[in-house]
Amino acid sequence: MKIIALTGGIGCGKSTVSRIFHDLCHWKIIDADRICHELYEQKNVKLSDALTCRWGRGILNEDGCFLRSEIARIVFEDRAELDFLNRVLHPLIFDEVKKQCVQAEKESVSMVVLDAPLLYECSWNSAADKVIAVWAPFKLQYERLLERGWNEKHILARLQSQMSADEKMSRADYALINSGSMDFLKEQVLSLVQHLETSFLSE
Repeated sequence: MKIIALTGGIGCGKSTVSRIFHDLCHWKIIDADRICHELYEQKNVKLSDALTCRWGRGILNEDGCFLRSEIARIVFEDRAELDFLNRVLHPLIFDEVKKQCVQAEKESVSMVVLDAPLLYECSWNSAADKVIAVWAPFKLQYERLLERGWNEKHILARLQSQMSADEKMSRADYALINSGSMDFLKEQVLSLVQHLETSFLSE
């Protein structure tokens, strides 16, 4: 089984590419962001204990569910708090990634795509056979995040907390340029799928 990591800066279109991969070739997708959301939604005990010990129960609503907006406010106003959250979250996410990879191998899956926006920041790239980076210019990233309803302060804080799209692209094995039309993006993905299936999977 081969593991292809898919990464990219926020607003670069990584999630769109992930969906295209799934639709074109039905490869197994392991979504690190989705795992993260599930940890919050399932009220993971380790996560809940660590975060409430640090920040108090003000980060929970009346039902004991995490107030994601409050956590975001805390961590994007203080880099030390973001680093703390990452130290807690990332090992929990990666444990689930490994479990899903083991299950995929048992099911004789030939190709797994690990969709991980913070791949390099977490040093998870060492677990992948190849890395694909989705790239878009900074201005376009910014405009796309404005369209999501984010304010300028939030956008800049999120972008500054991550490795730049340029650096991710320079470190990856393959790059997909998402600054044009959807058709152009799909053409790139199709070409890459054909390359990987004819060369990489035959190794």
